[in-house]
Amino acid sequence: MPTAPGAVYTTGDSLAISVDSPMGAMTLNMDSRMTLDLAFARAQEGVQISAEVTDFDASMNNPMTGRISADENDVEGLLVFVLRPNGDVSVDAMPSMSGVGEQLRPFQALPYDMFPRLPGRVVPQGQSWVDTVAWNGGPDGGAFASSTVYTYTLAGDTTVAGVSLLKISVAGDTSLEG
Repeated sequence: MPTAPGAVYTTGDSLAISVDSPMGAMTLNMDSRMTLDLAFARAQEGVQISAEVTDFDASMNNPMTGRISADENDVEGLLVFVLRPNGDVSVDAMPSMSGVGEQLRPFQALPYDMFPRLPGRVVPQGQSWVDTVAWNGGPDGGAFASSTVYTYTLAGDTTVAGVSLLKISVAGDTSLEG
């Protein structure tokens, strides 16, 4: 359990989604950035994380339908999940999006991507490890399947607000079906 009861998490992402369909191939470009206020609490199986969206901006360019976008005013509810000691996650609540923002589905990957699963061994600075994170998503939890192969690299130590932290760099390749 973190010594501080809360934290601020900021993330940004750019995706190029290639789609092969009967109508031909196309690429959808998506950009997002968000800031979340995190609260930590003990849970029976690990640490419960509650995340409130405080800033959000996402857009997607679709050759068939044009550009759609959403901001924090389109978000309702908290993201709540439990992080187990081995890095596995169980999701208890997911924010909802109003209007066209629902098509962006920006929150479904967060519980699985926010905290790297550690390798269970000592990793020297500069060394890497690989992990595959898979989950099912969509309105009913099974509309699509996501699998990401992450390469984590222990970059070293850093200090933030006087607190010493490990800095882990990450790169990943995601496949999405459904």
